[in-house]
Amino acid sequence: MILARWSFSFLAIVLLAGCGKLGPNYIEKSRGSYIDVIAQTDREELLSNLVRLRHSEAPVFVQIDSITASPDLGFRLGAEVTLDSSVVSSGKLTPSLTYTEQPTIVFKPLLGREFSKELLLPISLMPIFILLENGWSIDAVLLPLARSINGIRNYDQQFDQSASFVKEYRDFTAAVVALGELHRAGHVSIGTEGTGDAPSALIMVLNDAARLTASWRLASGVFGLDPNASEIRVGMGLTGNKTTLALETRPLMGTMRYLSSFIEESSLKPAIQDRSVHDRLGFTVSTSAQVPEGAIVAIEHRENWFSIDANDTRSKEIFMMLRILFNLQAQQSSSSSGVALTLPVR
Repeated sequence: MILARWSFSFLAIVLLAGCGKLGPNYIEKSRGSYIDVIAQTDREELLSNLVRLRHSEAPVFVQIDSITASPDLGFRLGAEVTLDSSVVSSGKLTPSLTYTEQPTIVFKPLLGREFSKELLLPISLMPIFILLENGWSIDAVLLPLARSINGIRNYDQQFDQSASFVKEYRDFTAAVVALGELHRAGHVSIGTEGTGDAPSALIMVLNDAARLTASWRLASGVFGLDPNASEIRVGMGLTGNKTTLALETRPLMGTMRYLSSFIEESSLKPAIQDRSVHDRLGFTVSTSAQVPEGAIVAIEHRENWFSIDANDTRSKEIFMMLRILFNLQAQQSSSSSGVALTLPVR
């Protein structure tokens, strides 16, 4: 009996000591797992919606609103008794510790007027500035986001692929890529005009070396800019001038539709006949009948696998930019939806 009391007391001490470390240990072991899964499923949702748009299907977005996990540490004390002729002859206690975790996950479909408005209204200047300030080059940002610059149209699915339009979006692509080359070489810096969350314009400042390059001669010629200008004002609009780039942007949904055009599948007619435009953008979603290897993200749709290769730096850069845009444009209005799905996981 003394031994039983000692075992019980020892177990209680161990349990209390364990409880003191349960919180920190739980965070250490669980936080990374939750982060990895959330990041992976976010990528899968975004790629899945691009594939849906390529198949002319409506996209669906579901936000993880909250995750509540309740770790529980307990103990159980069992007894094993041996009887001989109805007399207790021997016995032992078997203490044990138990650990359980019961997460509750709340999903919120992104619905409603405010969310739809953010998807369908043109992207403003501030997200463009944020992306440029955080390492994306001009061409990586403007090729997907711009519908036209100074009246020169980018590729768009809604237009017939006439010879004049094909030449126009080829010129647009070449000029934006030229601006991207200047930006990556450090010949161009970007600032804002005005203050607050809605700048009235962006200011593109060119150094002396930039104005001597073939890239600047190409870009200024296509967009009708003064080749000797040291500052170019970038604002929203359709018509620019010698020192202004008038930028017509796509909505977030339009940007997604544009990027989905580059997804090639044997059962679908190619959306972009001009391969040079695809190569200039550099965004590739591979299609295969089997589960792809070495992919940063892969989803299955209609018995085909769609993926982005982990070694494809340019595609990963544009894909990550699209996710950030989604966070900036759409999730700010996610609170407007009152629908939620709560799943207790057992």
